[in-house]
Parts: sequence; C-alpha cells; structure tokens
Amino acid sequence: MAKRKPRKTSTPKPKNAELPRVRGELTQCPKCQSTDRTAYEKTREPLIWHGGRTTWKRTQCKKCGQYRIDKHTHKV
Repeated sequence: MAKRKPRKTSTPKPKNAELPRVRGELTQCPKCQSTDRTAYEKTREPLIWHGGRTTWKRTQCKKCGQYRIDKHTHKV
C-alpha cells in the first residue's frame, strides 16, 4: 500500500493584511501625517476581552489616498 502525501493546507491572506493599522482617537495617515479622512467603511467588531472590546474601521486619507485601518479599544 502506498503512503499518502500530506495535503498542503494554507489559509488565504486577507486583502487588508498589508494596510497599516493606526491607534488613537484622532488618527493620522502613516504616509503624509494628515488627519483628514473619508467616512469609515467596513467596520469589523468586536473582539471582546476581559476589560473591553476592540473595533477595526477602514478609512482612506483625503490628502494622499492611502487606505488604513483604525483600531479603537473601548473599555467596558
């Protein structure tokens, strides 16, 4: 009986994995340091942990067009 080769299983890389993640209330573009941004799109929430939850919001810089993901932590 022939031995089976193990199947390669890989998870696909998310499209937003290479976008910079920014923390804080008034977020800045990592490219041009501008705080002017478009409205939040595609909100992903929540990651719930002991003292609160974490929300990720995708936005775009109005000045240079760079997309970024803003990370907000809410204490409960």
